Amino acid sequence: MYSPEICVESHIREEIESIARNLTIVPADEDDIDQLGLGHLNILYIALKLVEFEVSRKHEVLNIMIVEEPEAHIHTHIQRTLFENLNIKENYTQVIMTTHSTHLSEVSNITKMNVLMRRGNQAIVMRPTNGLQKFAEDSIGIVDLPIEQCIERYLDAKRSVLLFSKAVILVEGDGEELLIPSLVKQCFGVSLDELGIGLINVGSVAFEYVACIFSDERIQRRCAIVTDLDAVVENAEKCSANAAQLGANRKQKLDALFGEDIWVSGFFAPHNLEIDFYNLEDNRKHIEKFINQHYKQKAAKEKHIANLSASEAERFDTVLTVVKALGKGWHGILLANDIDRTVRIPEYIVQALAFATQDVITPHILKRMALYVLESYEDETDLKNNMLKARTAEEILENLDAICAEYKEDEFTLFAELWKEYKGYE
Repeated sequence: MYSPEICVESHIREEIESIARNLTIVPADEDDIDQLGLGHLNILYIALKLVEFEVSRKHEVLNIMIVEEPEAHIHTHIQRTLFENLNIKENYTQVIMTTHSTHLSEVSNITKMNVLMRRGNQAIVMRPTNGLQKFAEDSIGIVDLPIEQCIERYLDAKRSVLLFSKAVILVEGDGEELLIPSLVKQCFGVSLDELGIGLINVGSVAFEYVACIFSDERIQRRCAIVTDLDAVVENAEKCSANAAQLGANRKQKLDALFGEDIWVSGFFAPHNLEIDFYNLEDNRKHIEKFINQHYKQKAAKEKHIANLSASEAERFDTVLTVVKALGKGWHGILLANDIDRTVRIPEYIVQALAFATQDVITPHILKRMALYVLESYEDETDLKNNMLKARTAEEILENLDAICAEYKEDEFTLFAELWKEYKGYE
């Protein structure tokens, strides 16, 4: 389907032995095979090796083909096609493949997959399905379907990034997926991609089917689950007691499943992302802007803006009304594009980020984050100069303590204090 048209030919008009020694492969529409792209050449080479294995199998016990990163220079669809065709059924060839491609991991069998991680000077080999079926049967109650099949159907190219991430944050919807990366970048000066953190939109609240692959037995990486409690606000018309009960049940279930798992932890919005974001007074300017842009009638604009500073119930109903009118996904896109360095992050998101990054963040990354945060405080020349001069981890931590003492209410202070707690620093 994707390969170039090629033919085998000879320009030598001599005896058969000479012809055989001078056979060459050329593309049908090129003078030289080197005119093909590197991706096509790689595919052609792999195909020839398979032919060689087929010929030599009568006098070889086993042929092993090790393919390093076959995705290089190859289009997405060809990656999948190549992988599926390398899934050889014959018992005379063992194919071992290394990859960073989410497109290949999407079509691979998770039971035949190993995840490699460097820890100090060692390489750790982790099997995502090791003991997984027993956990699913004993803890989740899945007995009629192999849990591996559930995960393989779920891990599309977008979600299988969790296999390559240094840590993972699972969220339940589009709002979190769109907004959290922008919040982290604007507030801390680093992106989730720079930290190697995979943000995965589960598209539901069935977190246990993904989080279960993170454990001592399976993938030893941090997994933070971010979800809503949907707590009832007294006198708010748009509150749902049923949603609040579901949120409480979800927390109870996640605590029971992963309470003893050091790699997984849940972090819960008191209400939901939008409500808890706009409950922070510094963030309300963004929804005021959306109200002025979206609503045409002056009376409606004034009423909604006034309600933002009124009672908690009125603010709750107003935020949900405006977000619903915009659409949750579109609101997330608008807000992610509108926020700046003055944005505030809800506490539960900071806690989730600190948990997920505890094995990723180093004192030198904290130094970079601290310097970014201090740029917002023009009068803090001494703190900035002292941190700039810090070279060792001990010097950085000493200056970090001074910053935390000065700005007790700042999101970065909360993040740094949690990081020190996870690391065991006093």
